[in-house]
Amino acid sequence: MADRKKSYSKDTLKRILIFTKPHLHYLVLAAFFSVINVALTLYIPILIGDAVDCAIEAGRVDFKAMLPILIKIVISAAAGAGASWLMNLCTNKITYLTVRDIRRTAFGKLLTVPLSYMDSHPHGDLISRMITDTDQISDGLLMGFT
Repeated sequence: MADRKKSYSKDTLKRILIFTKPHLHYLVLAAFFSVINVALTLYIPILIGDAVDCAIEAGRVDFKAMLPILIKIVISAAAGAGASWLMNLCTNKITYLTVRDIRRTAFGKLLTVPLSYMDSHPHGDLISRMITDTDQISDGLLMGFT
Protein backbone atom coordinates (compact mmCIF):
# COMPACT_ATOMS: atom_id res chain seq x y z
CA MET A 1 0.00 0.00 0.00
CA ALA A 2 2.81 2.42 0.87
CA ASP A 3 4.60 1.66 -2.42
CA ARG A 4 1.43 2.37 -4.39
CA LYS A 5 0.94 5.71 -2.59
CA LYS A 6 4.58 6.62 -3.22
CA SER A 7 4.15 5.75 -6.90
CA TYR A 8 1.05 7.95 -7.16
CA SER A 9 2.96 10.83 -5.54
CA LYS A 10 5.83 10.48 -8.01
CA ASP A 11 3.44 10.30 -10.95
CA THR A 12 1.54 13.36 -9.76
CA LEU A 13 4.76 15.31 -9.25
CA LYS A 14 5.96 14.37 -12.74
CA ARG A 15 2.67 15.49 -14.26
CA ILE A 16 2.83 18.82 -12.44
CA LEU A 17 6.46 19.35 -13.48
CA ILE A 18 5.45 18.83 -17.12
CA PHE A 19 3.27 21.95 -16.77
CA THR A 20 6.17 23.78 -15.11
CA LYS A 21 8.72 22.98 -17.82
CA PRO A 22 7.75 25.76 -20.28
CA HIS A 23 8.35 28.31 -17.52
CA LEU A 24 11.71 26.94 -16.37
CA HIS A 25 13.52 30.23 -17.00
CA TYR A 26 11.60 31.78 -14.08
CA LEU A 27 12.79 28.96 -11.85
CA VAL A 28 16.40 29.56 -12.91
CA LEU A 29 16.01 33.28 -12.17
CA ALA A 30 14.46 32.51 -8.77
CA ALA A 31 17.40 30.24 -7.90
CA PHE A 32 19.86 32.94 -9.01
CA PHE A 33 18.21 35.62 -6.86
CA SER A 34 18.01 33.17 -3.97
CA VAL A 35 21.78 32.58 -4.13
CA ILE A 36 22.39 36.34 -4.17
CA ASN A 37 20.07 36.83 -1.20
CA VAL A 38 21.75 34.09 0.84
CA ALA A 39 25.25 35.32 -0.01
CA LEU A 40 24.42 38.87 1.04
CA THR A 41 22.67 37.67 4.18
CA LEU A 42 25.80 35.74 5.15
CA TYR A 43 28.08 38.65 4.25
CA ILE A 44 26.40 41.13 6.61
CA PRO A 45 27.62 39.44 9.85
CA ILE A 46 31.18 39.51 8.48
CA LEU A 47 30.82 43.24 7.91
CA ILE A 48 29.40 43.69 11.40
CA GLY A 49 32.45 41.88 12.78
CA ASP A 50 34.70 44.26 10.84
CA ALA A 51 32.77 47.22 12.27
CA VAL A 52 33.16 45.87 15.79
CA ASP A 53 36.89 45.59 15.20
CA CYS A 54 36.94 49.37 14.59
CA ALA A 55 36.04 49.88 18.25
CA ILE A 56 39.53 49.81 19.73
CA GLU A 57 38.52 50.34 23.36
CA ALA A 58 35.93 52.21 25.38
CA GLY A 59 35.83 55.79 24.12
CA ARG A 60 38.15 55.09 21.15
CA VAL A 61 36.24 54.22 18.01
CA ASP A 62 37.69 54.65 14.51
CA PHE A 63 34.63 56.21 12.86
CA LYS A 64 36.50 56.93 9.61
CA ALA A 65 37.19 53.21 9.16
CA MET A 66 33.69 52.25 10.33
CA LEU A 67 31.74 54.48 7.93
CA PRO A 68 32.57 52.54 4.72
CA ILE A 69 31.72 49.30 6.51
CA LEU A 70 28.35 50.66 7.62
CA ILE A 71 27.66 51.82 4.06
CA LYS A 72 28.47 48.30 2.81
CA ILE A 73 26.06 46.86 5.40
CA VAL A 74 23.24 49.13 4.24
CA ILE A 75 23.92 48.39 0.57
CA SER A 76 24.11 44.64 1.24
CA ALA A 77 20.84 44.69 3.19
CA ALA A 78 19.09 46.67 0.44
CA ALA A 79 20.47 44.43 -2.32
CA GLY A 80 19.48 41.32 -0.33
CA ALA A 81 15.95 42.64 0.11
CA GLY A 82 15.79 43.40 -3.62
CA ALA A 83 17.02 39.93 -4.51
CA SER A 84 14.48 38.39 -2.14
CA TRP A 85 11.70 40.45 -3.72
CA LEU A 86 12.77 39.41 -7.25
CA MET A 87 12.97 35.76 -6.16
CA ASN A 88 9.42 35.92 -4.80
CA LEU A 89 8.28 37.65 -7.98
CA CYS A 90 9.73 34.82 -10.10
CA THR A 91 8.24 32.07 -7.92
CA ASN A 92 4.84 33.76 -8.00
CA LYS A 93 5.04 34.08 -11.78
CA ILE A 94 6.00 30.43 -12.36
CA THR A 95 3.27 29.28 -9.96
CA TYR A 96 0.66 31.45 -11.65
CA LEU A 97 1.63 30.32 -15.15
CA THR A 98 1.78 26.65 -14.17
CA VAL A 99 -1.63 26.71 -12.48
CA ARG A 100 -3.06 28.66 -15.42
CA ASP A 101 -1.90 25.92 -17.79
CA ILE A 102 -3.31 23.21 -15.51
CA ARG A 103 -6.66 25.01 -15.36
CA ARG A 104 -6.78 25.39 -19.14
CA THR A 105 -6.05 21.70 -19.63
CA ALA A 106 -8.60 20.70 -16.98
CA PHE A 107 -11.25 22.94 -18.52
CA GLY A 108 -10.54 21.46 -21.95
CA LYS A 109 -11.07 17.97 -20.53
CA LEU A 110 -14.19 19.14 -18.72
CA LEU A 111 -15.68 20.13 -22.07
CA THR A 112 -15.27 16.55 -23.31
CA VAL A 113 -16.97 14.88 -20.32
CA PRO A 114 -20.11 13.06 -21.48
CA LEU A 115 -23.44 14.55 -20.43
CA SER A 116 -24.44 11.22 -18.88
CA TYR A 117 -21.56 11.60 -16.41
CA MET A 118 -22.60 15.18 -15.62
CA ASP A 119 -26.21 14.08 -15.04
CA SER A 120 -25.21 11.26 -12.70
CA HIS A 121 -23.13 13.46 -10.37
CA PRO A 122 -24.08 16.43 -8.18
CA HIS A 123 -24.13 19.78 -9.94
CA GLY A 124 -20.87 21.65 -9.63
CA ASP A 125 -18.98 18.66 -8.23
CA LEU A 126 -16.45 18.58 -11.07
CA ILE A 127 -15.97 22.35 -11.07
CA SER A 128 -15.57 22.40 -7.30
CA ARG A 129 -12.95 19.64 -7.44
CA MET A 130 -11.12 21.39 -10.25
CA ILE A 131 -11.00 24.70 -8.37
CA THR A 132 -10.00 23.15 -5.05
CA ASP A 133 -7.32 20.93 -6.56
CA THR A 134 -5.73 23.71 -8.59
CA ASP A 135 -5.74 25.98 -5.53
CA GLN A 136 -3.96 23.28 -3.53
CA ILE A 137 -1.44 22.78 -6.33
CA SER A 138 -0.90 26.55 -6.42
CA ASP A 139 -0.28 26.72 -2.67
CA GLY A 140 2.04 23.71 -2.80
CA LEU A 141 4.05 25.09 -5.71
CA LEU A 142 4.40 28.48 -4.09
CA MET A 143 5.67 26.99 -0.84
CA GLY A 144 7.87 24.49 -2.65
CA PHE A 145 9.56 26.97 -4.95
CA THR A 146 10.13 29.44 -2.16
